[in-house]
Amino acid sequence: MENLYEAWFWTKLEDGKIECQLCPHHCKLQEGQNGICQVRGVRNSKLYSLYYEMVATGGQVDPIEKKPLYHFYPGTQVLSFGGLSCNLHCDHCQNYTLSQEYEIREMSKLDVQQILKAAQKTKCRGVAWTYNEPTIYFETYYNWSVVLKKAGLYVVWVSNAYISPEPLKKLAEVVDAVNFDVKAFREEFFVKYTRSKFQPVLDACIQARKCNMHLELTYLIIPTLNDSSEEIQQYVQWVKDHLGTETPLHFSRFYPHHRMSHLPPTPVETVFQAVKCAQNLGFPYVYAGNIYPNPYNNTLCPKCSKVLVNREGYSVKSLMSTAGVCPFCKAQVPFIF
Repeated sequence: MENLYEAWFWTKLEDGKIECQLCPHHCKLQEGQNGICQVRGVRNSKLYSLYYEMVATGGQVDPIEKKPLYHFYPGTQVLSFGGLSCNLHCDHCQNYTLSQEYEIREMSKLDVQQILKAAQKTKCRGVAWTYNEPTIYFETYYNWSVVLKKAGLYVVWVSNAYISPEPLKKLAEVVDAVNFDVKAFREEFFVKYTRSKFQPVLDACIQARKCNMHLELTYLIIPTLNDSSEEIQQYVQWVKDHLGTETPLHFSRFYPHHRMSHLPPTPVETVFQAVKCAQNLGFPYVYAGNIYPNPYNNTLCPKCSKVLVNREGYSVKSLMSTAGVCPFCKAQVPFIF
C-alpha cells in the first residue's frame, strides 16, 4: 500500500507532464504514472515519494567494511536498511531480488525512533542506506538522517552514483560517507547493461569530492565486459586526475548473478592485476573484494608500509592508529575515526 509524501526535485512542464529531477533519467510523467524507479509517481498533479518511511530490509548489523568503506570508522558496526527497486536495471545486479524482482507489498512502515533505538541496542556507531539504490527514497532517508545525526550517529550512503547535482548537494548536508559503484568505464556498457548513461556517474563522483563527503569507489570486474587492462587503466587514471590518489579504491570479484549467470567468476589474478595497476599509478589504498584469502585487504602506511589496519574478511583484527597518523613513521593517513 502506498504511503504518499510530496517529493522534492520536480517541475511541471508546459504540456502538463511532471518532470522528476532527482536522477539523470529526468522521467516525464503523466497522471498516475510512475518513474523508472517505480517508487516515485504522479498523483493528483504532483510528484510523490510513493513509499515514504517504508523499508524492505533493515536492522541488519554489518561491519562498516562490508559497504565497503575501509577508511571511515574502521572496525565499527553499522545498522543497515534498504528498500525495493532501483533507477538502474543492471544485468549483473547482485541484489536483484530487491532491486528488480519484487512486490511492493513486501515493504513495511518504519519510524526513525525505531531505528535510533535499534542502533543504541546493538551499539552500532552509525546507519547505512544500502542494499538497493538509496537515491530513489531520498526524502525518507534525508529526513531520517537529520534525526540520526542529531543523536550522534554517522550516516553512510551506498549508491550507484546516478543522482542529479542539486540532490547530491543537499545530500551532503546529512551524509558523512559514500561508496559509489562505478560500473565500468565505457558509455556502451552503461547503456547496454545498466540502461543508463556514463557521464552523470563521473560528475557525481567529482561533486561528492567537492562537497567534502568521505568517498570510496568500487569497481566490479566482470569477465569479458569491463575487465580489459586498458579500460581499468583508463578508470584509474581518471580517478587520479579528478579525485586524487588518496581515494580508496575497491576492485571486486564478480560472481554469476541475475542475467549474467552464464559468465564465469572473475579470475582472481584479474582482480589482483587491477590492484597492481592502481598501485603503479600511485594509489596507496587499493583493495580487492570478494576474494578469500586476500593479500590486498589490509591498510598499509604509504610511507613505511607497516600494517595499520589488519583485516580478515570484513573483520578488523587490529587497528594500529586512531589518530590518522602512522605510529611507526608519523606519516599522515586519510582516515576518519
